[in-house]
Order: sequence, then structure tokens, then C-alpha cells
Amino acid sequence: MVALLRRFATVLVLPFVLGLTGCATMGPTSFTLTPDEMERRLQTDLSSLFELLKGTEQRRPEISTMPVSGRLQLDWNVSMPGVSDTDRDGLYGNKSIGLAVTLSGRPDLDEAGTTVLLREVRIEDIRVTGVPRLLGFGLTQLTDRKGMTIPDLPLFGIEDQLRRHNVAYAASSVEVGYRGLRVLIAPK
Repeated sequence: MVALLRRFATVLVLPFVLGLTGCATMGPTSFTLTPDEMERRLQTDLSSLFELLKGTEQRRPEISTMPVSGRLQLDWNVSMPGVSDTDRDGLYGNKSIGLAVTLSGRPDLDEAGTTVLLREVRIEDIRVTGVPRLLGFGLTQLTDRKGMTIPDLPLFGIEDQLRRHNVAYAASSVEVGYRGLRVLIAPK
């Protein structure tokens, strides 16, 4: 009788224990980075794309998701200082020059799976403000780049997200969604 009770208990308890251990080792299958989190992590700037912007102070771009096309859009607004106070009556006055650049691209992982890259990058729009149209001839080389494609851009690393509860994960792919960038992961 005792042997029968042990077998009965084993049959009932074993699936429950196996189920619990399976859940404990399963772990997450993905994580999502919101546009705000992506903006904070961003490692690239416009001066790497446009020589004219070397040395200018830039804010981080606003990142928007484009789930239907599977792309990310980056909007930079750069303010270049106007002329100095001593030249207040100069050609531009002391008005600053503004530059708005919009890029879009398809996010992807690098070969190591630790950095999110922007591939198929296209310059969607470039606008210059604060310069009279007749005097903006030197900036046409910049605005003529609208619609051009540029090389892949490294956006940010995700190494810190690939270790959870002492388990190492590998990123396999990324997906653009309405909430942000979803990174699919699996234990190594």
C-alpha cells in the first residue's frame, strides 16, 4: 500500500515540479526599448555625417517608430550660433542659424548581436532656418543631400540588457513596434 501511495504521489507531483523548473529557466524572450530609452542610449551624432557640423552643440534627436515600414526616424535640431555681439549690424544680425535633419532607417543587429545599427539610412529632410534664401548658397550642398542614402549608423549598444538574473542571453533580431524597438533574445 505504501508503494502504491508513493507511485501515486510521484505521478501527481512530478509534472508539477517539472512545470515549475521549466518556468524558472524559461526567462524572458524579448525586451522593448521605448523611444525615450533609445534617445538616452544613442551613441551617434550628426557631425559624423556632416563635416559642417563638427564642433557644434547638438541635442539628442527625437526618435520615432514607424512600425508599418519597420523603420526608425531620427529628428535632429541643431542651433548654430549667429555672429558675435561686436558684429550685431552684420549680414545676419545676431540671429542664430537653425538646422533640422530627419533620417530614417531599418534597425538591425551587428554581427555580434550587441549593437543596434540603422541600415538603409535615408536623409528624409534637411531644413535651414535663419538664413535669407539669397545668402544660403553655401548651404545648398547640405540641403541637396535630401533623399540620399548614407552608410549604416551604429545607434546604441544593448550589452547591459543581455544579462538577466545571472543568465546570459543572445539577441537574435529586432522589430519596430508602436511601443518601441523590440529585441528578441534567447539564453546562450
